[in-house]
Amino acid sequence: MDTPGKSKSQLMPSQPIPFAATIWEDQSDLFEQLRRRLASFAPNTQRALASDWKVWRVWCLDNDRNAFPASPADVSDFALAHSPPLYTDPAGAVTMDPEASGPSIRRAATVQRWLASLANLHRLANAPDPTKSEDVKAARRLISRGRGDAVQKAPLHWKDVRASLEALGNTLRDLRAKAMISIAYSTMARRAELVGIRVEDITVSPDGDGTVTLRTKGGAIHERYLAAEANRALRAWLGVSKIKTGPVFRGISRDGSITQTAVTSAEVARTFKRIGRMLGLSPDETLRISGHSTRIGAAQDLTIAGAALPEIMAAGGWRSPGMPARYARKLDARNGAMRDWLKGR
Repeated sequence: MDTPGKSKSQLMPSQPIPFAATIWEDQSDLFEQLRRRLASFAPNTQRALASDWKVWRVWCLDNDRNAFPASPADVSDFALAHSPPLYTDPAGAVTMDPEASGPSIRRAATVQRWLASLANLHRLANAPDPTKSEDVKAARRLISRGRGDAVQKAPLHWKDVRASLEALGNTLRDLRAKAMISIAYSTMARRAELVGIRVEDITVSPDGDGTVTLRTKGGAIHERYLAAEANRALRAWLGVSKIKTGPVFRGISRDGSITQTAVTSAEVARTFKRIGRMLGLSPDETLRISGHSTRIGAAQDLTIAGAALPEIMAAGGWRSPGMPARYARKLDARNGAMRDWLKGR
């Protein structure tokens, strides 16, 4: 119901201004347009765009460059300034040392993300995208050549989940860990989605399995499958912790009491690393375990089972095929025609 004497716009709380939009604050029409458009992104995306824009702005101020609209030449210089220095090899070819390090050198993936943010912000402002220039495209290729991706996080597969359900005990932390790892795998939840699950989000079927409502980082709501094993682990945790409503995964105080607030995403990673050590994974594998390890393992298990990429994307809530395809790329080498041929000789 509308309040008499007030417009709907007055009733709506004012939107916080994303930092990335403040550069255009002196251009009122453009500024309002950008504020609305940036507000349409998920909060994490807004923060990432603001952070990347700040890096660009600081570099421009330090080097007497114009931040907006950005010129392709300046964007190319910006990318190269944060990459290994160029040199000429004995054959006369210009290249860069992928192993070089220094205070200004960043990973190729980081610089690529900065360029993507600059492209997005210029498009949002209806300005020409400087990253479409051939000079910037050449800089992209140059800074990426020979500089491999970061080491992929270690997966936790269904066999690891089942082993953990058998190996973990009945302490509060172990019961929570059983529920956490089995639900994370079954739903392919991201860390933030996992810690956001509430008791009210869970529906159980007469067969013992069910569904879980996940709230994604973009604000969307999706239903994911809850395996019977995960449901049993969940019921054991909820029964002992006496949690009836609200967050499912909560903190445990030193005195053994259950807090009222949900655990952090960092606690998910710590729990999975503890499980990795308990299962006897190598120190290197344990170090590479993260809060998304069950998500990676589930995507790989689905790939091995023959699921098509669109099916895996739907199961894990991916909008583009890049990440699930990346998770499966090492499996492709171990399950391809050459492997079949050599194994069958």
